[in-house]
Amino acid sequence: MSSKTDKSVLLDMGFDEIKINKALAETNNSGLQPAMDWLFEHADDPIESFIIEESNNNDNNNNENSVSSTNDTQMDDNSNIEASTTGGVAQSLICNVCKKVIKDAQAAEFHAVKTGHQDFSESTEAIKPLTEEEKKLKLEELKERLKEKRLMKQKEEQEYEKQKEKVRRRTGKELNEARERMEKEELKRIYEKKKREQIEEKKARARVKAQIEQDRKERAAKAEEQKRLREGKAMSNSSSSVSLTTTPSESVDYSETSIQIRASGMPPIVHDFNSTDTLEKVYEFLLSSKPEFAGYSFSTTYPRKVFTEQDKSKTLKELDLVPSSVLVLVNH
Repeated sequence: MSSKTDKSVLLDMGFDEIKINKALAETNNSGLQPAMDWLFEHADDPIESFIIEESNNNDNNNNENSVSSTNDTQMDDNSNIEASTTGGVAQSLICNVCKKVIKDAQAAEFHAVKTGHQDFSESTEAIKPLTEEEKKLKLEELKERLKEKRLMKQKEEQEYEKQKEKVRRRTGKELNEARERMEKEELKRIYEKKKREQIEEKKARARVKAQIEQDRKERAAKAEEQKRLREGKAMSNSSSSVSLTTTPSESVDYSETSIQIRASGMPPIVHDFNSTDTLEKVYEFLLSSKPEFAGYSFSTTYPRKVFTEQDKSKTLKELDLVPSSVLVLVNH
């Protein structure tokens, strides 16, 4: 039978027997060329799918053979009709669209499914079997087509991988840029905060230094006055001038005061309060950001004075903590 010959040729070409059986079944044993076309179109299909369907194909062989026999009978009848009307014997079919000569009705059906052509007529042209040389050429042609298809698929996969790599690199670059931008902004915020703290600390030191200098002058003036009183002398003009110079500063009414809170192991905390705020409010402000200092007390630097619980109800002005002051945390 021709199907057996076609199968032998395909086996010689190196195709798997399971795939050959599937190709012949799908093309209704319509010839070598349709089977080769089918094998080429399904060259990349996994062989497991053919193994699963092999048993089903074997069960359907009898039905297909009966159908093929019926179709052959119909073709014989059509050939007889053609012979009676034209005086020739129908040897094949021809597609009136692409003028391709086709072996039989099964091949015509396969051709119609593949190309969409529906216009066929009988032909007296006989399809000659392929010679060994033609079979080799067909095999080489099929191998080249398979090779081209694999190369095309490999090229598409390589291009897909290139695109994936480009996307990955672009995404990584954008993430790195965003991370660097966030780090720069964070460093900038830290720098500006540190700079503000240094400025506030410098101002606080200047205020403390001025306060210490003022206290020193006041103590010197008082000591000089007490000395002269003991000696029964009147105060000198210089002592009077010292007292006069200190009086205006005491009479200034400050509405705000800058409080700097210091503790060992942490940067100073600087905040502005109203002069009428109580020491309790300063303590609450501290605990809102540093709850670990609960139970601590405040003290001044110089002259050193530790504030008690009773002092917390007094205003900052009453405690002489205006216009600025430094409070040190004391742990009892």
